[in-house]
Amino acid sequence: MGLNSLDAMPNGGEISLSTHHVSLSPEELKLLDLPIENTKYIQIRIKDAGKGMDKQTQEHIFVPFFTTKAPGKGIGLGLASAYGLVKSYKGNITFESSLDAGTTFDIYLPETKKTGASKKQAFEKPVHLKKLNILLIDDEKDICKLENEMVMCLGHNSVAITDPEKAIEYYRNNWENISIVILDMIMPKMNGREVFIELEKINPNVEVMIASGYNADYEKADWQGLKIKSWLKKPFTLADIEYELSKC
Repeated sequence: MGLNSLDAMPNGGEISLSTHHVSLSPEELKLLDLPIENTKYIQIRIKDAGKGMDKQTQEHIFVPFFTTKAPGKGIGLGLASAYGLVKSYKGNITFESSLDAGTTFDIYLPETKKTGASKKQAFEKPVHLKKLNILLIDDEKDICKLENEMVMCLGHNSVAITDPEKAIEYYRNNWENISIVILDMIMPKMNGREVFIELEKINPNVEVMIASGYNADYEKADWQGLKIKSWLKKPFTLADIEYELSKC
């Protein structure tokens, strides 16, 4: 959202970020489309002084691949991914915007008192992972680069490819040496499901880990009948990916 705010102010301007603890009434929860069982939330507000959005744009901002940016500047997944991630944590995103008056986004996330150990802390002993040869497929260059650095930091070999068709061809020529594929769910040329089917044609026993920021239950329903090794929820930490790869 911060990047969207920057794009909305090509000549510069002010972006403010604030966080608040809020207690919401039943009426407010209903208005904000939030679960009634929790009344305490963290509100994250991002406000810019940009060009704002017209009504037509506002109706589509959380739709995957909808974008008003010039070609090569974005593919319309940023807000859609953020919305899916927040909803998966039983929160919501609201916004107010008007032309030439800027945009304000409010993110609501339920407060929690859970203090359970992280996945990495849950290991009773240090994890000694076997060295894997990993193929990373993600159309977002920065994300692909970051994931590549993370798995290499854990001591694995990694090849990162942003074009799904090139990734399929690479797998075709190297599948015998690839331990597991970490595959993005939403991509513009081919989605993750289509890529998986092509990989499975090459190697019926292909090992695939899905990495995505969308709602996992929704995704898994769409992948019924396909043999997915595991699911990695974006954004994930080094400990998260270490934990998932330890199962391989």
